[in-house]
Amino acid sequence: MILSEMQHAFGGHAGRGHGVESGGGNKQEKIFYSKGNVTVTNARFIVSKQVFAMRNITSIKLDEDKPSRTVPAFLILTGIVGLFFGRTVAPYAASCIALGAAWYALQKSQYHVLITSSSGESRPLSSKNKKWIKSVVAALNESIVHRG
Repeated sequence: MILSEMQHAFGGHAGRGHGVESGGGNKQEKIFYSKGNVTVTNARFIVSKQVFAMRNITSIKLDEDKPSRTVPAFLILTGIVGLFFGRTVAPYAASCIALGAAWYALQKSQYHVLITSSSGESRPLSSKNKKWIKSVVAALNESIVHRG
């Protein structure tokens, strides 16, 4: 990304002190990923308005939060047990099974980009789209390898 594009991306504030400088002049950043509000370069990881310096990042990984399936499982189990109590309870039991199964099926894991630095861990980017988070993590890892 050239300096004028960076200035546009940062609202005109990508001048001295904000650009990547090497010795006496500006050095062009290598872009590893740029889509929507996420950009990964050899010098920065930008998510919305948060900017992380790549030099401060020690490791990157994909983190997953699995949804709790206790309540849907309980509904399904309650429905199965209810089926044994006769025809009057059967419609309610079937409803519990259907509701529990639908709830269980609709729950999705939440995926995060987990950044580790000297100041601790951070989750700057989250989504239910695992493929997208994996692509950002891959770009971040490529950037770390590139810096050496």
